[in-house]
Amino acid sequence: MKNFCLTTCILMIMTASAYGQYFQKDTSNYIEYNHNIGLSASSLSGYGLTYRYAFSKTLQLQIGGIALQTKEGDQDSWFFGSIGTEVQLGIPIKASAFGIERIYAILGASYMYGDNRGYGSNFFGTPYNSQESMVTSGIGIGFQTPSFSGFHFAAHGTYYYRNTVRVSYSQVYYQGQTTEYIARPLPQLRDITVGLGISAFFAF
Repeated sequence: MKNFCLTTCILMIMTASAYGQYFQKDTSNYIEYNHNIGLSASSLSGYGLTYRYAFSKTLQLQIGGIALQTKEGDQDSWFFGSIGTEVQLGIPIKASAFGIERIYAILGASYMYGDNRGYGSNFFGTPYNSQESMVTSGIGIGFQTPSFSGFHFAAHGTYYYRNTVRVSYSQVYYQGQTTEYIARPLPQLRDITVGLGISAFFAF
């Protein structure tokens, strides 16, 4: 019992010391630059070119998106689009000893859509089209590194809900006419999962 009490006291002293050294309250809400532009990849808030406006260290709003398309010949094409947003709420903890500028909570959402068209790649060797859309919303926690010549990085972990809709259909030819039909209807997928995100920004 004596050893247990001694060990507990030592752990409490070490914890208080670490908290006092590394996790003091950050009372400064001042930011040098309000505008941030960069690239982001997040399972919660989407992918692409991203803009973040910093009202303060406590409140920042981020929005981003991307649209990509490739085309090969008259039949084959691929498209992917994403748009998403985050509201970042600063947590008043200072952890500069770990190389962290800001710690924040996240509220985020996104919409992603993909369309894949091709010819002769399915079982019947006929034109096909597969489409997939996904809506996400959730929460998370992230951190931001200090700026170096205006550049900084951020990363976060999230816990979010996603709703995925997938449709796959082919074209068949019957008596000289083209008929479209759903070849393999896929069930709507809904689940709650965890995800990650990374981003790189330039502040100005």
